[in-house]
Amino acid sequence: MTVRNPAIITAVITVLVATGAALAADSPADEASNRMAYDILKQLVETNTTDSVGNVTTAVEAMAQRFRDAGFPGFYRIAEADSVDENTVPLAEFLDIPVDKARQIANTHYLFTD
Repeated sequence: MTVRNPAIITAVITVLVATGAALAADSPADEASNRMAYDILKQLVETNTTDSVGNVTTAVEAMAQRFRDAGFPGFYRIAEADSVDENTVPLAEFLDIPVDKARQIANTHYLFTD
């Protein structure tokens, strides 16, 4: 099986890094980290992301929610399905650029092209 979707690859790498860090730790608090890493990996594995009937967006949104719930600062989301206006503010904040420049980037016709 070949995985060609960069979102899935990113999510899997994130989980592997989190799992590795959790497994490398030795304190009692690390049991919670191990459990969380297990739960994240389980959630990803159980999410159907096959090309034919699956939904990659479901997996990506689940991981995005975990990042938001964890309180990571600077977490921004843009999506191909969102309008230029919806993507402008996250781009401006993430890139720390003026809104008009972010709107130009959000309006780029090849922004989401692989």
